[in-house]
Amino acid sequence: MELIKSGILYNYDFGLESEYSFYNALNESNSIVLMGSSELTQSDINRAMPFNFIPKNSHFNLLAIGTGGNQCFSIYTQLYSARKYLNNSKIVIIISPNWFIKRYSFGTSLASFFEFNNNRFLHRIINNSSQNDLFKNYIGEYIVKNYSNIESNNTLINYYYYKHLSMQNNFYGIAFFPIVQMLSFINNLPIIIFGNDYNYSELEYNPSEQEIATKLNIEKNIIWNEYFENAIEYQKSISTNNDIGIRDDYYNLAIKQRKKKKQISLNPIEEIQEYKDFKMLLKLLAHYNVDATFVIQALNPYFYDDLNDMKPIIDSISYVIKENKFP
Repeated sequence: MELIKSGILYNYDFGLESEYSFYNALNESNSIVLMGSSELTQSDINRAMPFNFIPKNSHFNLLAIGTGGNQCFSIYTQLYSARKYLNNSKIVIIISPNWFIKRYSFGTSLASFFEFNNNRFLHRIINNSSQNDLFKNYIGEYIVKNYSNIESNNTLINYYYYKHLSMQNNFYGIAFFPIVQMLSFINNLPIIIFGNDYNYSELEYNPSEQEIATKLNIEKNIIWNEYFENAIEYQKSISTNNDIGIRDDYYNLAIKQRKKKKQISLNPIEEIQEYKDFKMLLKLLAHYNVDATFVIQALNPYFYDDLNDMKPIIDSISYVIKENKFP
C-alpha cells in the first residue's frame, strides 16, 4: 500500500502514524483526501500529479491513498472505519472504468482488502457501530462470501463471519450465539493491547508559521499549456518501443505479443459486484454528509478495441453520482 503526502511517497501497512495522517486529513478543513489505485503510484517528473500540484497551486494540503487493487469496497471500508471524521470532509475518488470489466468486476480482491484494512480498522468498525448497522453488515456479507478463501482467519474475521451468519435466521442466531459471544469478548482484548493508539476524538492540526506563510503565497498563474506539453513529452520518453502511449517495460511484459486490441467484456450492469460496491460507497458518503468529488478516468483508445462498449456502465456511474448530488 502507498500513501503520498505533499510529494513524499511512503510504503506502509496503515500503522498508527499513517492512520493518524489519514484521520487527521479527513478531520482538517484545509486538507483533501484523494483515493484511487495504480494511477497514484506513477512517477511525476512533471510535478502535475495531485499530491504535488494541489499543495503548490492552492491553499489545500493533499493526502493520496492508493495502489493497484484499491477498488470501491476497499475504499468503502477504509472510510467507514473513519466515519466519525467524515462529516464535511473533502474527499476525491478516482474511478477507473477497468474496475467494472473482466476479473476486476467481481469486486475488491481479498489481498487488496487486507492490504488496506488492518485489524485496527476492523476493530473500530466492530466497536463503534450498532448491531444492525447497514454499512457494517455489508462488510460482514463480504467476509461471509469470501470466508472459504481466507488463508489465515483471526478472531476478528471469525467474529464478522459468525456474527453475520447469526443474523440470517433464528436458527443460526441460536446456534452461533455462544461463538459470537466468545469472539466478542476476545475481540475486546486487543483494545488494551493497543493502548498506545492515538486519541482520535481529539485530533487537531496546528500548522507551523512557515506552513502558513507558504500557503498564503499561492501561485495564481498556472501555465496549463506547459504542463500539458511536458506531460506529452514525458510520456513519449518512456514509450519508445510502441506508438500507443504505453511505457516500455509494461509494453514488453504484457502487450508486445498481443495480436489485436484488448476486447471489452461487460456483464449486465445489475450483475457487476463492483457496481454494487460503488453504489454502497455513494450511500455511505451521502449518509455522512461528505464533500466528495469523483473523477472517472479515460481509457487508452489505442489499446482497447471499442470504448463505446463502456458507455452503458460509465453512463450508469455518472447517473448515480449525480443522483446523490456529488460532482
